[in-house]
Amino acid sequence: MKTLIACTIWSLFLGAVAHAKLNFEAEILERDAKIGDASVLAEFKFTNEGKTPVEIGLIDSACGCLKATSDKKVYKPGEAGIVEAEFFVKGLTGIVEKAITVHSKGDGRTATRLAVRVSIPEILSIEPKMAMWDLNESPGPKKVVFKVLRPEPIRVLEVVPSRKNVTAELHVIEEGRLYEIELTPKDTDSTMLGVVRIETDCEIPEQQRQMTFFRIAKED
Repeated sequence: MKTLIACTIWSLFLGAVAHAKLNFEAEILERDAKIGDASVLAEFKFTNEGKTPVEIGLIDSACGCLKATSDKKVYKPGEAGIVEAEFFVKGLTGIVEKAITVHSKGDGRTATRLAVRVSIPEILSIEPKMAMWDLNESPGPKKVVFKVLRPEPIRVLEVVPSRKNVTAELHVIEEGRLYEIELTPKDTDSTMLGVVRIETDCEIPEQQRQMTFFRIAKED
């Protein structure tokens, strides 16, 4: 008897799945951003392959930088639709992936995770990201290299440390292409964390100000 009941429940479940199903062409989309792009669009295409209508409910985003909407709410059997996602990439670089979750009613798969993976070109590099001294180490200079990666030049106009105990001296290796920033603490007697603001003439507003960091800490 228990076996019969279990089989009946399982059959009903399979029947529900068979009657309504959203099939997405792809659940991860890759896009390339151009230098200066504020956002990138991605369209997740799908079809209701079941025999009953499916309603798109809440679309959750894992990040405020990724917003998504469906072209409508209810899709009839055999009907196609689109979930459009807009990924705001301003200020981001490298390869960044964020996801949304599409919740649907009448679909055997009630939650579908969709991801947008965007490659955002890096126009410059700053290495190392943090200059470090051990506590009570000799307060010698540490060098930070600012390098332009794109064909168009970017000039460093000013470097300003956030701590008076640290000086920042700018050296031009190749104008518009390569710079060295020499950081020197007055002493390393106490722990400290700070930032160096790097002002540039880059035409992209969010890229005009860069940062590198420094710290004095007890050796691990």
